[in-house]
Amino acid sequence: MNNKVYVGNLTEDTTDSDLKHAFIEYGVTDVSLVVDKETGVSKCFAFVTLEDEDAAYDAMEEMDGVH
Repeated sequence: MNNKVYVGNLTEDTTDSDLKHAFIEYGVTDVSLVVDKETGVSKCFAFVTLEDEDAAYDAMEEMDGVH
């Protein structure tokens, strides 16, 4: 496994900044919010890169189902 985590079921108004704030305790290093190329509207999922593999595992366990 690597330290990139899929984050789904986001709202259309979720921003990169929201995700950085939500994952800050896990050592977030990058956020890639996926948006429609033509409309710029969020596709309601993202990939969050964390400092290391252990942080990624912790984030997946602790953030699963959080709204």
